[in-house]
Amino acid sequence: MRDARFALMVTVPVALFLIAWVVYPIGYSFWLSVHSFKIRGGQVGPFFAGFDNYIQALSDPDVQNAFVNTVQLDLEGIFLTTGLALGIALVLNEVIPGGSFLKVLALLPWAVSDFGTGVVWKWIWIGGFGFMNGVLIRLGLATGSTNLITTDTAIHFVAIADAWHLAPLGAFFILASLSVIPQDLYNQAKIDGAGALTRFRRVTLPLINYSLLITLVIATLFISTTLDEVLTLTGGGPGDSSQTLTYQIYLQTFVLFKLGYGAAISYLTLGYIIIFATIWFLLLMRRH
Repeated sequence: MRDARFALMVTVPVALFLIAWVVYPIGYSFWLSVHSFKIRGGQVGPFFAGFDNYIQALSDPDVQNAFVNTVQLDLEGIFLTTGLALGIALVLNEVIPGGSFLKVLALLPWAVSDFGTGVVWKWIWIGGFGFMNGVLIRLGLATGSTNLITTDTAIHFVAIADAWHLAPLGAFFILASLSVIPQDLYNQAKIDGAGALTRFRRVTLPLINYSLLITLVIATLFISTTLDEVLTLTGGGPGDSSQTLTYQIYLQTFVLFKLGYGAAISYLTLGYIIIFATIWFLLLMRRH
């Protein structure tokens, strides 16, 4: 009886916390998504709209453009993040002088906030007095202010900023797997005449697949929902070239105050993320 009371005392607060912190916001946002707040008959909603907001969002050219930009950002950012994470992990796994200091240094980009990441990379790419503009002038490739953030490059620069920010986190997941691979496996591979590339492909890669796929999933979740980097680095522009689904959610909800429409876009974005992340989980389960 005493154990049951103790379990109840622990469970009830946790359940109430989850309801307040998770269930209520999700439920309320869905309620918003099926309502409109337009003026009707001299009154401002909410008026029940069914799935009109979802239908409108699916046929909205701005949302469609944002979806294409989001897919492009994800594909570039996810694989760039994973590649950088793998490279950092392989370097940090080697026994080199100052290895502990390098690990701390490698983690710093992850410690920078999303907002800070956007600001840092804006100062790198911005024309006139940006770092890369100065480099181009020094190399004689530019004579003055060069606008590097264009409609063709904006989404690529956001992907680079996201990868710089997220790669250290993935690197430490991969490094944890690398550190437990028995050295005997490499020694045996060397005896069998396997070169460095063969050892990586036959020994290292199969044993870090799990960490690589976890990195892919985490990168998918973070990059698909990135907003601060877009706002601070490109502002969604030039034009609409770097507007993503999360940017559309922000624009519709907090700028245009279309609460129901913004909520509907957010649920469509959630469905997209679930599908994308499920693909990685299926690959993970297939490999393990």
